[in-house]
Amino acid sequence: SEDAMIPMPVLPLSKAQALHRCRSAPVLHSSLQESLPQWKRLEPVRPRWPNAFHRHHLVHGLAIQDQDQILLSARDQVHTTKRGCRRMSRGNVMFSHDHREKAHLDAEVLCRILQGDPPNSAPAWTLDALDFEFRKTGRHGLWTRRGIPLSRFVSCFHRTFHIFGSRDQFVRLARRRSHVVDTMDEVMINLARLKDSPQTAQSRLYMEPQILKHSRSAVEALRHNLDVALLKYECQDEEDAVKFPVEGEQEIGAGTFARPVSLVAY
Repeated sequence: SEDAMIPMPVLPLSKAQALHRCRSAPVLHSSLQESLPQWKRLEPVRPRWPNAFHRHHLVHGLAIQDQDQILLSARDQVHTTKRGCRRMSRGNVMFSHDHREKAHLDAEVLCRILQGDPPNSAPAWTLDALDFEFRKTGRHGLWTRRGIPLSRFVSCFHRTFHIFGSRDQFVRLARRRSHVVDTMDEVMINLARLKDSPQTAQSRLYMEPQILKHSRSAVEALRHNLDVALLKYECQDEEDAVKFPVEGEQEIGAGTFARPVSLVAY
């Protein structure tokens, strides 16, 4: 059947979830506000659905929120209508709050490095020089520990960094600011979209020409092990699809076309 051909996404497990699956004793973790026994359910935090969480449910029982797991709508599609444009979602994005904070801290360090002069009187900072300068801080970046090419990691911050050059070997700040301009929710959505197939993405939305030049880094980015996943609506349960149907839709306004959420991430 057609439903059997839909690939199921690999959901990232938080530390509390992993302990809940392998222990019979109550789980105590910093991301939980109370102990988690086996007879309680663990649910992610839904910032855009604050009233969807019910601690006491008549059918499902008691539930606890995992503060390390965030669930958001993707809002990665823009459709033209008669009144303007409408932003919609292909699904929901689940990511780790810990990895979001680490990505934010690493991006702030990259911004401070790009404020200085490039080494060896170079015309601009290269990606290799930027990675080498970052490792002088005494630690590896999130892209190194999670198997993401630096070019793909930087491209997820499309309002903060700009990649240029004949072979996209240079990088600079998109604006004269020494801090991250992008919201981290959009960045995590972009990192989740890295795991999506670039061939299917090209048929749905436009793609940046510079991203199509290097297919090797795109294939490597598909294999990164960051705790983030794009849950498409056709892969979700029927109950969740009815419960959270069109939360991602957003009217943009007549005559304006807002840029979709960082298509550079492909």
